[in-house]
Amino acid sequence: MRRAKSPSAHEPPPKATAESDASDSAKSQPTKGAADEPLSSRSDQQPEAAATTPTGSTSKHDVPSIRSGASRAGAGAANSPDDNGVAAANNEKPGSTRQNSASGSAEWSPDRRSTPASTTSNDGTAKRFAVKGKPLQASDSKPQLANLAAPQGRSARWLMDLSALILAGCTSTGPMQAFRLVSISYATEAPSPKEAMLNATLGSSMLDLSMNETEGTPLVREVQVGYFSICVRLESEDWQCGINGAAVPGRPNISDALGVVDMGHLFRTKTVSPAIIVILLCAATMIALSTFPGWHEEEDTEGSLREIKPFPSRAVSTLALLSSLLATAVAYVAALWQHTSCAATGTLFESLRYGAVEVHIGAGAAALGWISVFVCAVCGVGMIVMILSIRIVVGSVVGGWGCEVVWCGTHRPTPKPIMGNTYSQFFPPEPRLTEANLPSQEGRVFVVTGGYSGVGQALGLMLYRAGGTVYIAGRDESKAVAAIAQMTADAPDSLGKLAFLKVALDDLASVKVAAQQFVDTETRLDVLFNNAGVSNPPAGSISAQGFELQMATNCLGPYLFTQLLLPLLVETAATAPPASVRVVFTSSITTDHLAPRGGASSLADMTVPSSVQQNNYTHSKTGNWFLASELARQVGPRGVLCMAQNPGNLRTSLLRHFHWFVGYAVAPLLYEPRFGAYTELWAGLSPDLVSEDGGKHVEPWGRMHPNPRSDLVLAMKSKEEGGTELAAEFADWCERMTADFR
Repeated sequence: MRRAKSPSAHEPPPKATAESDASDSAKSQPTKGAADEPLSSRSDQQPEAAATTPTGSTSKHDVPSIRSGASRAGAGAANSPDDNGVAAANNEKPGSTRQNSASGSAEWSPDRRSTPASTTSNDGTAKRFAVKGKPLQASDSKPQLANLAAPQGRSARWLMDLSALILAGCTSTGPMQAFRLVSISYATEAPSPKEAMLNATLGSSMLDLSMNETEGTPLVREVQVGYFSICVRLESEDWQCGINGAAVPGRPNISDALGVVDMGHLFRTKTVSPAIIVILLCAATMIALSTFPGWHEEEDTEGSLREIKPFPSRAVSTLALLSSLLATAVAYVAALWQHTSCAATGTLFESLRYGAVEVHIGAGAAALGWISVFVCAVCGVGMIVMILSIRIVVGSVVGGWGCEVVWCGTHRPTPKPIMGNTYSQFFPPEPRLTEANLPSQEGRVFVVTGGYSGVGQALGLMLYRAGGTVYIAGRDESKAVAAIAQMTADAPDSLGKLAFLKVALDDLASVKVAAQQFVDTETRLDVLFNNAGVSNPPAGSISAQGFELQMATNCLGPYLFTQLLLPLLVETAATAPPASVRVVFTSSITTDHLAPRGGASSLADMTVPSSVQQNNYTHSKTGNWFLASELARQVGPRGVLCMAQNPGNLRTSLLRHFHWFVGYAVAPLLYEPRFGAYTELWAGLSPDLVSEDGGKHVEPWGRMHPNPRSDLVLAMKSKEEGGTELAAEFADWCERMTADFR
């Protein structure tokens, strides 16, 4: 067994020089007391004579050496002061005598873990030890990142604390210490293995041997491992941090008998680094799922007398978003690997070192980890429920798009839409035409049905602000008056005009009266926005004439209203720029995803009410596209451009009849009504559209449908063109049902 090497008689002690003095300084460390001293007081004070430890006394921070007393005595006798009264660094051992240059008395140092913070020169002036040419100063128990002194000032301290929190382990004391992942420290220098495992004498001898092999270098006392760093606390209470074990400053010159730094490095590279990758992937996934655009306020009705079931408020939706982001920010799977890997690693390491080291798991990081797992679980379940609710809303089963509608009572295969288009409808690109770049509409006249709430009100405000004359058409005059007052206040400098036109689209008699009133008042009509509609009312709801309510409100009423206003539209088109006079029907995303193959198996399947309200709604929205296509054939050659558009997934009263649970589940996928107004604005006013675009379908927030379903396209073609003529048959049915009110 190797022991401390004593200088022989043939080896005279080296002479002290300026270089050796500097070497002494570089190899020494400050005491604990120096580390506890405030930075401000130490940096300003003048050097004084170094305090020495009385002979035979030990500091309260001293740890008994594992070497025997005889070894200490031998080492102490072997050392002698040089010409300047300073012990040579290369021969200085723990337990040696040190000659005080100021008093000439011998100083007993029982262990090298208790070393003076400074030494004195031959002129009695204290000199501070230096590391790598910089004064070695403690930083109020904060680590010295990259061996730099901690910054001064309150702001710098906050920055340091924040850095320590982010690095999760780069701190020695204080509240930030709880955020480390794992801490490995020397518990004792005398191992106590179980007799069945290893003889105590042999274990002590092996440890004694390892300690003696690393004489003359600073000893490691503790290692803290964080998410992004490793921090090593030396015997001098100085902290050195690096991104890994090899990057710790001065790593080759640090004595680590039991390999705790290497153990921390192994844990960092084998356990923490892969877990960080998993965390980042989970965070990216969670953020992608959570950051749905459009956190909106609750909207009023669009004219219906039925009560609205409220959607989640902005506060509730924002809280849900922040909760999911917070969960990933504090490590999505922290608790899962921290309590298993950290605890298992620590237990194994303690056993292998026979109790000579202690391993502690960071309580703060563990608590945050468990909280994050809980929050993520709640958010994950909520997102799954939301996705399933979306499936319910659009009427398809969990098996995927293109499956059969499960509640129809019969097998109704639905063609599978292109997934890219599905995604683009839920997350559309930026709108092309908005109130910001809308040209002046002075002298033009518009009719917006359902114009006193939701999309209709947003669209009406844009047109009014641009100087147009806007008729707000709906059944509730009091709400219309309030909306007009609000729009007037929002655009006080507008040169436009706002007026109310009373019409109930589920009453064909009311539609006829409203159309006649408008024709008697105005001499032109540039764009008719058939914006109003109803979705999923209570089962059995019917119109004034006894039609199923959705078919009456969404198709029959708008069809009759358009037909009664067509003469004025054609007259306006005769003197207007080409394709500038338009009729815009409002369709839906359900046309793409829920309409049966070909739109319907037959005209009867499309027009006879179903016991499932979702089927009736889908038929009515498919019918809107069919009507736009047929009217384009009818009046397109006379200068009137007819379009259908899907305004997008919006927070309006259209979903007021859905179950409250569905409303809360789909809320994160809904956009503000103004985005739907952008879609209608582009369909009604975009100069990019030409006469040949008649009958086509516009997608959110203003673009042509890139991939319409081929079976629906065939339904809008004549048999001579290879189609099924279902759209023409549906338009003829609407004509017959409204003939008595022409």
